[in-house]
Amino acid sequence: MLVEGFDEPIVLASNCNYPYLVEYVNRYGFDKEVDLVVYKVPVPDKLPDFYLRIFQRVKARANGFRMLNFSNREAILNRILNLSFHW
Repeated sequence: MLVEGFDEPIVLASNCNYPYLVEYVNRYGFDKEVDLVVYKVPVPDKLPDFYLRIFQRVKARANGFRMLNFSNREAILNRILNLSFHW
């Protein structure tokens, strides 16, 4: 249940509710499983050179780690949503 971030726009594929619903649910004896919070994080269109250099350094030292490649932002978003909301 969303407990913070009501001032931010609703995010696609996420839970949303009105602020007063949190109190109602608690009052009727339901237990909390997890708090959901909405934050706005700006994402630049182009990755800054600083981060590209770090990425190249990590990629060179992968030592058996599997590097995930995403062909577009949709694939990245789907991966993040699946990891974030399937607790």
